Amino acid sequence: MTTAASSNSVTVRVVSLICVVHMMSHIYHQALHPLFPTLTVELGVSYTALGFMMTSFSLATAIGQTPIGFLVDRIGGKVVLVVGLAL
Repeated sequence: MTTAASSNSVTVRVVSLICVVHMMSHIYHQALHPLFPTLTVELGVSYTALGFMMTSFSLATAIGQTPIGFLVDRIGGKVVLVVGLAL
């Protein structure tokens, strides 16, 4: 019984950590949009340029997810998660 409870506790911790990391990913992706009016003035760029930069960022993220998925399968999710959080 102790092994099952311990396994369940580890599963809950891992799923919780993944949820937090996923939430942080969304926060980072959306944090710049409210700053667009300030960024246009401070950086002297247009909304089109900012939109292009956000699109490029989203495309790079989408393209990078497949290789990272293979890396997780190869070396393990824990290592990739810790390195990703550190970056």
